[in-house]
Amino acid sequence: TPTVILASRSNRPMPNNPNFRQTQVSIRSYDKRTGKLLFEKETPSQQPFTSVNIDTRKGTIDLVSPQNTISHQVTAEPVPAGPVLRDEALPAQPNGGNSR
Repeated sequence: TPTVILASRSNRPMPNNPNFRQTQVSIRSYDKRTGKLLFEKETPSQQPFTSVNIDTRKGTIDLVSPQNTISHQVTAEPVPAGPVLRDEALPAQPNGGNSR
């Protein structure tokens, strides 16, 4: 599946104390053909992604930070129908949240 992967960092006010800010990382992946959201995750983080590793033989795209690696598996399979789960991977789609 052709995939678009977006990642960003932002500083948001903490819910219980708006005078303090927390760094938040947001990741979203979309099927490039249909625009369907494949994966979505928001998590507190102090470390940015430092590299993107693409392995064309394995069909993987990894977003790498000092804390963890978010790994996406790109396949020729169609995207399954049904709702997209937040913070979980779809079968044969991104394997987000896997620490290495």
